[in-house]
Amino acid sequence: MTHNNVNLQLRLALHSELDQQQQLQAAAIYHHQRNWGCIIPVEYHERGKKPYTIEERTEMIRKDANQRDQIFPLGQLVLLGKEEECWKPLGSIHTVVSDKNRVQETFAQKDTWNVFTNYGQLAPETYIPTGNRWVCFAIQTDPDIDRKRWRIKPADLILGGVKTLAFAQELGIQKLSTEVELSEEIKKGVGQHQTVMYINPLTRLSGYGRFVEKFPEITGSDYARNIEQLVLRPEEKHNDFDATLVEVAKHCSLRFHLSRGARIEQVIADFRVHDWASRSYGASVLYSRQEKN
Repeated sequence: MTHNNVNLQLRLALHSELDQQQQLQAAAIYHHQRNWGCIIPVEYHERGKKPYTIEERTEMIRKDANQRDQIFPLGQLVLLGKEEECWKPLGSIHTVVSDKNRVQETFAQKDTWNVFTNYGQLAPETYIPTGNRWVCFAIQTDPDIDRKRWRIKPADLILGGVKTLAFAQELGIQKLSTEVELSEEIKKGVGQHQTVMYINPLTRLSGYGRFVEKFPEITGSDYARNIEQLVLRPEEKHNDFDATLVEVAKHCSLRFHLSRGARIEQVIADFRVHDWASRSYGASVLYSRQEKN
């Protein structure tokens, strides 16, 4: 799984391989305002926690990630970039192997994401080693990344790491191995879960809050389907509706996944009730093992 052209300035590793400083850096990316910063304080309050400072919040996120490492270490991937002999997190993802019934039974429940993840504190019963779904909570990347230095799309490399672990397809492994160094622990994890048939991101409908302010008649389902059509057709701004959709969905994670081959399984109205920017809407999307990766 190595290649002579591998980029030795980039590495995909597991969260459990990081030192404490790197874990804190990864946590800081997680609660950045463009990622989950607007939601996390309210959800911690729901857990009876009140982190008043950024430092307290960052430490709580780090501890939650460590708990997830104990349950399913292969699911916490971090993309690292080398800066002056130090490896700094550029993005991360939290995932778990589960099954169709366990995931779908949460769709009708209020606050789907928090029901499934136990408010970020992953419950052991959520992890089903023989399950057919590799469930992804979110990809978060550093919004302040130096684009001139790192001419990459961090989310694509992180998703590539999940696909490598989940599907273990030789062509995908070879391609990723030419773009980024894989840690030994990730290499060991490839192919361990051969029952997985789908990678299943549970994603917010980011941008919907802005869009519905201008077009209040559009439901969350309408918004998701319009993004689906946006991915299928050229981004031509035929009218104000299309132009607004292109703009507000620029950083929408649903658009990201659909543009990379995933399909919508279900739009979820009460996905994350404290996510005002998405008006609480989210979606379950699926990448199939049968698709080309």
